[in-house]
Amino acid sequence: MKEFIKKYDIGNWAVAIVAAFLLWMVAVSGDNSDISRSYIVPLQVTGQNALAATELNIINTLPEKVSIQVSGPPDKVNQLGEKNSVTNRISAKLDLSSIYQSGDYKLSYDVSSEVDSISVEHKSPAQISVSVDRIVKETFQVEIDFAGSVDQEFKLDGYELSVAEIDISGPQRYVDEIARAAIKVDRTSLKNNAQIESDIVLYNFEDEVYTNAQIAQSHNKTVFSASLNKHKTVPLKVNTIITNDMITEDMVKVNVAPQQIEVWGDKEVIDQITEVSLGDISVVKSIETDTFEYVLPVQLPEGVSADVTDLAAAVTVELVGIEKFTINIPIEMFPVVEGYEYADQGGIDVVMYAKSSDIPNLKTDSFKLFPMYSQDEYDNGTVDQIDMRIVCQDCDAIIIGDYMVKVNKVVVEE
Repeated sequence: MKEFIKKYDIGNWAVAIVAAFLLWMVAVSGDNSDISRSYIVPLQVTGQNALAATELNIINTLPEKVSIQVSGPPDKVNQLGEKNSVTNRISAKLDLSSIYQSGDYKLSYDVSSEVDSISVEHKSPAQISVSVDRIVKETFQVEIDFAGSVDQEFKLDGYELSVAEIDISGPQRYVDEIARAAIKVDRTSLKNNAQIESDIVLYNFEDEVYTNAQIAQSHNKTVFSASLNKHKTVPLKVNTIITNDMITEDMVKVNVAPQQIEVWGDKEVIDQITEVSLGDISVVKSIETDTFEYVLPVQLPEGVSADVTDLAAAVTVELVGIEKFTINIPIEMFPVVEGYEYADQGGIDVVMYAKSSDIPNLKTDSFKLFPMYSQDEYDNGTVDQIDMRIVCQDCDAIIIGDYMVKVNKVVVEE
């Protein structure tokens, strides 16, 4: 070669021409070899109407684009990027119409090209993950998780929530994971008529805080309103009125049931209460009516409440050293009423309460009778009964009842 170049005076330029020719031959000989190229194209999703018909919803995020690697003759592959965007020449489609029930699926998708002689070598991802579920709604009562204690002088007598229940909506699988909805309230921080705005938190069945972006709450907050009152135990009292010298205070025993009640209300009001009065009971009237058991209403000051369910108390009056006694006063002891005679010849039974110590000594002559009648009726001769007043002369006694004695007009024969 050197001798040839030297003989014919061929220089370096000839070497360059030969090299170029060889490269051209290589290029020409490779025109028909396939090439590969990758493209990013949008993912088209179809079949949503079929899902909607079965009340199913896609609950995961589907990819908006996929990566496609295609191969083919260079001129065909190169056409994909000519004229219009590649997205108009290659399409990726995911069909959801085959899904008819809730679940998680791995679906293949189709890739097509308007340029022939193109083949798909690789898709990324190879399959699309699709999760579908029904959207449901459930109602939960808002619970209160208390912590701490109120001051020992006070009690939490009542509370309410501005939002007492909430609606939880989302995919069935996630709603089923929710066990309850609750707020937290620290009782040590509560004051009179406290109002606290609190977050409504969801919990799972392990009582752990539950969060899920696909779960929606109708309300996220509620206001806790509480009523704190001072509590105090006070006795129930009855004021006994004695209007007869025969009876002394030590003879009267009063039993009240309940003996005491718990009251509550504003601290300043409760601090002023030492007892709750049931009112007055006349001991003499109790004897006269032969009534010793009462049901009395519990009257509370305004703004004060009590633990007595029906706000009433049973009161029993017991007399010590006094007994009920009955004595018959014969007609012979009746005072004479001129012009009249007594119709009942058997006398009258007089009922009384007297000291136990006096009863053994009571005789008929211990009593004096006083007839009471209308003077007009007497003058007209029309008296038919007499109101007999009876007094024990030798004892302290309380006569019970009224005593009416029938009389007849005495007819004088001429």
